[in-house]
Amino acid sequence: MRRFWPRMLKSVLPVALLCGVAGYLYAVAAGAYFATERDDGSTLRDSLAWRLPLTMAVWGGGFTLLVEFFRHLWAPKKADEKTAPPSTPEADAEKLLLQLLEQAEEAERSRTFPVPEPRPLTDTPLPAGLPAAPRQPTTTA
Repeated sequence: MRRFWPRMLKSVLPVALLCGVAGYLYAVAAGAYFATERDDGSTLRDSLAWRLPLTMAVWGGGFTLLVEFFRHLWAPKKADEKTAPPSTPEADAEKLLLQLLEQAEEAERSRTFPVPEPRPLTDTPLPAGLPAAPRQPTTTA
């Protein structure tokens, strides 16, 4: 609501003023055509000189007030934008590069074939037909 009233002043007042000026010009033009006197001594020109500009200013300002009010309700809240940290081009580029690097590593991992771990040497049996190593005699003293 804080920014609602300054925007009202910036939009409603100029529209009302412009409509009032246009109403005055219409009243002058209409007064030149209707120059007849009434029973009370006033002319239609005198009545139009203040009534038409005022009516046009009220209608123009009122319509603009309604439009700005609904625009205020519809517009996103500015507080949400202020709480989010501003993103810099460097930060965006860094995020993009990290994503690309992750994609490249994932593609490299999917391209290589899995290699099983080698078994320890103690579990490997000797091939058939090869003599076993002679045992060393143990001496007991």
